[in-house]
Amino acid sequence: MLYTCPSCGKTFRLDYSTLYHQMEDLIMIYLVSESEVEKTYEMFYGAVDIDNMYEFASSHCNDFKDLRDDDEIVINREWILNKLAEAENE
Repeated sequence: MLYTCPSCGKTFRLDYSTLYHQMEDLIMIYLVSESEVEKTYEMFYGAVDIDNMYEFASSHCNDFKDLRDDDEIVINREWILNKLAEAENE
């Protein structure tokens, strides 16, 4: 990735991974080089067992539907925690 310094105008290549986290909007972007994509995916996917989290959440919520095959819905930790919070407030 090329980066141009806004102060001096010099352009140089960024050769390290960068994590951008905008907590208020629940956005996280992890930029890695093409050669690191597969390794990074495996690292993050292995860190969270979505299926176990989903089964736990579905056992605590009455209206839980299996949405894991729906390409338009992203089921992640935040989504599950929100569903659990909604169930507690009912």
